Amino acid sequence: MQWAWSSLYKGDIAGAIPQFEEGIRIAHQHSTEDPRFAAMESIDLAALGIAQLRRGEVENCATRHTADMCIFPLSPAARHTLRSGSERAIEYFERYLEREPSSLEIRWLLNIAYQTLGEYPDKVPKAYLIPPSAFESKEDIGRFVDVAPALGLDKVGAAGRLNHRRLRQRRISRHCRDQFRSVSADAHVPQQRRGDFHGRL
Repeated sequence: MQWAWSSLYKGDIAGAIPQFEEGIRIAHQHSTEDPRFAAMESIDLAALGIAQLRRGEVENCATRHTADMCIFPLSPAARHTLRSGSERAIEYFERYLEREPSSLEIRWLLNIAYQTLGEYPDKVPKAYLIPPSAFESKEDIGRFVDVAPALGLDKVGAAGRLNHRRLRQRRISRHCRDQFRSVSADAHVPQQRRGDFHGRL
């Protein structure tokens, strides 16, 4: 799975996704032999959800960017018109939460994924819902606006902008990667590709 993490950090989402899918298949196949494989399957489910959510961001927020994109809470204008990335992310996040229901980080990303589809809070499973009241504040600071498009600064590149949600996703991805390394340290994990991890945040 080191190759998958490396691909994800380099922005090669299309290359990372099948690697994580293969990791889930292998872990599930061996889960009855060693409980560590069950833990690896959970980690890969979270990672695959993050990769799919990132795919949705690239397809919608990067290539179809507007001044409303990626500003929380998401407005109707920021909803994803290409829905498959978020839909698949929801599938994997919910499978992960069936195993690890106390994970607030994955619950947060699940709620965000539903927001990108305009289905928050109504369609979020009650057990995983972070209610709108959690985001209420006595202070009104107004709403931020992305002025980059109007100024001609909305360029996409290797040193592009990061927002708090993407930083949080990368931190969770790194956490999942470290969990995978810890779990697999003493276990024999079949791998199609081997090599050192060179990804860097």
